[in-house]
Amino acid sequence: MALTPAQVWLMVGACLVAVEFFIPIPTLFVAEALGVGAIIIGLIVWFLPLPLAWQGTLWLVFSSAFIWYSRRWLPKNSPILQDSSLGVTTTEIPAGGEGRVKYEGVSWRAVCADPTLSIGENVQVQVIKRQGTKLIVLPEDYLQRLELLESSDTQEEL
Repeated sequence: MALTPAQVWLMVGACLVAVEFFIPIPTLFVAEALGVGAIIIGLIVWFLPLPLAWQGTLWLVFSSAFIWYSRRWLPKNSPILQDSSLGVTTTEIPAGGEGRVKYEGVSWRAVCADPTLSIGENVQVQVIKRQGTKLIVLPEDYLQRLELLESSDTQEEL
């Protein structure tokens, strides 16, 4: 039994929407927007047969519009992210490079605030700030060492 183009579009759309809801990766509504675009194309093709090139073009137009529209639901300055809090590295963050940090149950791209410092995997980090979808972090023990150095300098001055 061969599938019609409308059935293929509807199945692809349903899978992309499911990815947004069931896979624990932050797609920031992109998979959902692509899926909704595919579902709309499936419904259009069901009633109005279009050439494949038109189907693909319309899918790109609809999906791009939904992605653009979905940006309004993303928080610009989340109060939770403005305060420093803890996360855990899921990959190594090399000196001057990027890695991944699990923060508030979501995996984020992350860089170390000190570009000369590398952070290993499964290390607790302090989230310093957010730049778009990237976190700036420092190892928790690094901040504790700085506090110890500052307190010992203060004691020496007395």
